[in-house]
Amino acid sequence: MIYILGVSYLIVFTLAYGVFDYGYITDIIHGLRGQLLLGTLGFAVLLLIKSRVFGLITLAISMIAVSIHFTPTFFDVDKKINTLLTNQVNLRYSNQHVAQHLIRLNQDTCDLLVLFEFSDHHRELFSSVKPEYTRFGYKEIEGFPMEIGVVSKYPIIYRQVVHIDSPKSGNTHLKLLVDEKILNSALMGLPIDHSLSF
Repeated sequence: MIYILGVSYLIVFTLAYGVFDYGYITDIIHGLRGQLLLGTLGFAVLLLIKSRVFGLITLAISMIAVSIHFTPTFFDVDKKINTLLTNQVNLRYSNQHVAQHLIRLNQDTCDLLVLFEFSDHHRELFSSVKPEYTRFGYKEIEGFPMEIGVVSKYPIIYRQVVHIDSPKSGNTHLKLLVDEKILNSALMGLPIDHSLSF
């Protein structure tokens, strides 16, 4: 019985720390690390009942692992340093007040502004939003891919547009240079039929 408990303890502990890396299933198992470590505490208590020395060793190991896992990690006290303020706005194609919304957004203090369902008809209004910022979607060549426009405080160093099935569906991959670090941004554009009513 002690061998079965010991082997079970080792299997659960090994699963908790993800020695195996076989893709999706192991990612799910790794996501349950806290629960698995609590399970090792249960096995350690059962081992303590069967064998005092082996049980104390496994209980000590499990308690250390659980305390390390559940102890909160404190990062920078000043979170403003590592914060990128982002606004995502869906303007809707039928919106008659786009100009007023863009005036209000121009006064906003965000670092990254993402506009969905933005029409080429409002190109000049788009250029007036934070003119000192970098933008994606304004150039004649790129237009507004999947009706997405981006205004960024930080330089956009990479742009990739991938269309899926139609010019109005796909994704946009942007890389921003934020404080000497590259930040990846993925924006999804999906065709929406606004004539449908629910």
